[in-house]
Amino acid sequence: MGWDHVSVTLSSKKKDIIERCPTWEEMCYIKDLFWNKDEAVWQFHPAEADYVSDHHWCLHLWKKQGFEMPTPDPEMVGRTKGQKV
Repeated sequence: MGWDHVSVTLSSKKKDIIERCPTWEEMCYIKDLFWNKDEAVWQFHPAEADYVSDHHWCLHLWKKQGFEMPTPDPEMVGRTKGQKV
């Protein structure tokens, strides 16, 4: 349908599901496995009418194929590396 998609759910070595969402660092690791470091991908928060939940602790990464995602200036998000307060 024109989207790249990865869903991320944690599991233990025993193959049991871990009951927590993946951390930022874990999501960054997964993002770097599937996309280049210079590519931006989304984690959507859809309209409530469009909610789907097959697993409570699963997060998703999305990228529209053939589309350059606009992103806000990093200063709108927070301090960048090396930037002083």
